[in-house]
Amino acid sequence: MAGFPWWLSVVSCGSGDGEERTSEAVVPTSARTTIELPKAGVETPTLPSATEPLPLPPAPSSPEAVSGAQTAEPSPRFQGPTGGAPGSTETSELTAEDGGVAGAADLDAGAGSATGADELEGGAAGRGADDDAGSAGQPNACKAGKVVHFVYFVEADQRYDASQRDDIEKQAYAFQQYWYEQLGKTFYLSDPVVDVIDAEHDSVWYVETPDGIHQDSRWYRLGNIKTEVYAKLGIRDFDPNHRVVNYPIARFDGRVGGNFGGAWMDGDDLTCIADDGPTYPYDDGTGAHCLGHPVHEFGHLLGLEHEGPDQDCMMYGFYLYVDDGKMCEFSDANVQKILGDRDNEGWLEAMPGQKCSPLP
Repeated sequence: MAGFPWWLSVVSCGSGDGEERTSEAVVPTSARTTIELPKAGVETPTLPSATEPLPLPPAPSSPEAVSGAQTAEPSPRFQGPTGGAPGSTETSELTAEDGGVAGAADLDAGAGSATGADELEGGAAGRGADDDAGSAGQPNACKAGKVVHFVYFVEADQRYDASQRDDIEKQAYAFQQYWYEQLGKTFYLSDPVVDVIDAEHDSVWYVETPDGIHQDSRWYRLGNIKTEVYAKLGIRDFDPNHRVVNYPIARFDGRVGGNFGGAWMDGDDLTCIADDGPTYPYDDGTGAHCLGHPVHEFGHLLGLEHEGPDQDCMMYGFYLYVDDGKMCEFSDANVQKILGDRDNEGWLEAMPGQKCSPLP
C-alpha cells in the first residue's frame, strides 16, 4: 500500500496492563489493525476494513502549507524549572544476580522470545560512578516507582564511547523537560539515568536472526534487542513500572518503532544528539527531528495513534519538512488523551530533573 514511510505502519501502542491498541507486523496474540500515514501529496488509501482506524488526511505538500506552525521555543502551556544534569557520570551495572536473565521468563504469553534469548549469560557491564543524590538536588525516591529507562545498547562489534553515554543522558533530561512543557508534569527518569548494556552479539546478528516474534524480517532487530534489553533489566513486555528508550550504536535504517512498552531507536538517532542535527533513521531517506523522533515513538506508548493536526508530533510534525525542522508539539486534544488515559495513571508524577530507583 502506498503511503508515508512504511515503518510508521508497524508502530503499536502498548499499555501497562499488556493491551495493545494497533499494530501490523507484531502478531503474537491477536489480530491487529494497521494504518499508514500517506506521503505528502499522495492520496489517502482506502482502508480495507471498517474495524481499522479512520483514514488520516494527507500531509501538506510543503512546509509553508502547514497551518498553525509551531515554534522552537518551549511551549507556553506550562512553565516550570529546567531540570537535568547532563554531563554527570551515573550509569548502571546490571548483572545476572541483579535480576538480569530471570526477567526473560516473565515475557507476556504469546509475545515470544528471540532466538538465543535463553542463552544469555550475565547482564551488562556498567561504566561510571553511581550518584546517590537526585539530579538538581531532587530526591531519588518516587511515589509510584514508575520510571523511564534510557538504554545505551553497545553491540559486541561496537565500541563503548563515554561521550555517547553522556549524549544519551543529555537527551534523557531534554526528553523529560519536553514532556513537562507539554503536559504540565512528567516522568521520573531511572536512577541511574543511563543503563549501559553490553550486547551479546554483533550488530548484524540482531538484524538477520529470526526473533520469534515477527514474521517480517525487517523487525527482527527490534524484537531481538527488546528481548535482550528486557532480560538484562529484569523487566517484561508492557511492564507496569518500566518504560524504555533504547539507543543502539549501529545504524540500520528503517528498523525503528514503539512497541512492547519501549521506544526503539537507531544508531542515527544517537549520533544526531552530538551533532545537534537531524536524524535519518528511515530507509526512504526522510529526515526527522532528533528529539522529535523518540517523542513520537513514546507518544504511541502513551496511547496515541497517528492522530491530530498535520503539525502534531503524532502526525507529520516531527519531520524536517514540517515547519522548517522545528520541534513539534502535541495538540490540546492529544494532551488531554494522554492525561485522561487510565494506563498512564501513576506515570506523570515528576518534575524536570527528578529521577528515582525503580520498583522491581
